[in-house]
Amino acid sequence: MDYLSFYEPMVDMLADFLGEDVEVVLHDVSDLEQSIYKIRNGHISGRKVGDPITNLVAKSLATDKSVDYHCNYVGLSKENKKLKCATLYIRDSEKKIVGALCINMMVEQFVNAKRFIDSLLSGYPNISEDDQIDEHLGVSIPEMVDMRIDKVLAAYPVALDDLSKEDKITIVTDLNNEGIFLLKGTVGKVAHSLNISEPTVYKYLQQVK
Repeated sequence: MDYLSFYEPMVDMLADFLGEDVEVVLHDVSDLEQSIYKIRNGHISGRKVGDPITNLVAKSLATDKSVDYHCNYVGLSKENKKLKCATLYIRDSEKKIVGALCINMMVEQFVNAKRFIDSLLSGYPNISEDDQIDEHLGVSIPEMVDMRIDKVLAAYPVALDDLSKEDKITIVTDLNNEGIFLLKGTVGKVAHSLNISEPTVYKYLQQVK
C-alpha cells in the first residue's frame, strides 16, 4: 500500500491554509539520502524534493519508539533561523515508520515582536539565545553526520587520546541512538573522529545492539 499518497493532499491543504511562512514536508524514509517526497514553501529551509532526511527523523527511525508525533520543538534552518516545528510519523500496518509529515513555522518575527513589547512593558528585553535545538533543516548528509558527532563528543571535554575504550563504546552507542549509522559513509567518519578502525566501530555496534 502507498501510504504516502494519502498525505499528499494534506501537504497542499496545510500549506494553503497556514500560508507562505509555514513549510510543509512529506518524507519517504525508504531512501534517507533523498527522503523529501513532497514539499511546499521550501524557501523556509532552502530544501527541495529529493533532499535528505533530518537528524530528528533519523533518530526516531533508529529508536522507532511508539511515539506518534513530536510537537512544538525548536528547529534551525540552514540560515540559522529558529523555527517552531512538529512531526507526525506515518506507520504501516505493522507499525513501522514509513514516512513523516513535518510542519516548520517561521516565528522569529513574532519572537522579535514579543521581545520589543516585553521591553516596552518591563523596561528590559527578554532575550534568550540558549534554546535547545532539536532539529537541523536544510543540511546535507555529511553536514548532519558531522554535527551529530560533534554534539556527542562535546560531552567528553578531554583529549581524544584520553578517551577510554568504554568512553568510545558509549559514544558509538549514543551515535547509534541518534540514527546516524542508518546513513551511508557514517562508519568511516566515526572511526576517523575516534581514531579507531572501521572494524572496531562495527565491533562496538555489535556490542550495543
